[in-house]
Amino acid sequence: MSPKVADSVKKLRGTFQKSRSNPRAPKPEPVTIGPPPPELADDEAEVWTGLAAALNPLHVVGAGDLVAFGLAVSAVTLAKRTTADPKASANQKIRASAAAGSWLARFGLVPDARTKVSAAPVTKAVDPIDEFLPPWTMPQA
Repeated sequence: MSPKVADSVKKLRGTFQKSRSNPRAPKPEPVTIGPPPPELADDEAEVWTGLAAALNPLHVVGAGDLVAFGLAVSAVTLAKRTTADPKASANQKIRASAAAGSWLARFGLVPDARTKVSAAPVTKAVDPIDEFLPPWTMPQA
């Protein structure tokens, strides 16, 4: 079975069919990934901070994605530890790197997967009082 292709990619390719899309697919509000939890090891916290810095500007992570983000951090940390371990076999290194790559792809952090991720538009907070008051300008002296 071929991998699922995002609707945005299908639209670009000209192969999008409205009958095959899910109009009720959830569109969660993006959240900002905070600092790493204190229980993480130093190398895990470093990976957490790096991935959060890459994902936060894209506005693609919803509240329900934070568990998957934690798994991605664990996979990348394991891959880094495994590749640095001289006792690890080549097979272990390949498997750990493949798992990390898979998790990174789910968040659009690898080049071929980046086209499948749509960044949420950044909305400016609207102050309700702006509806009634004109914009204030500095009086000329």
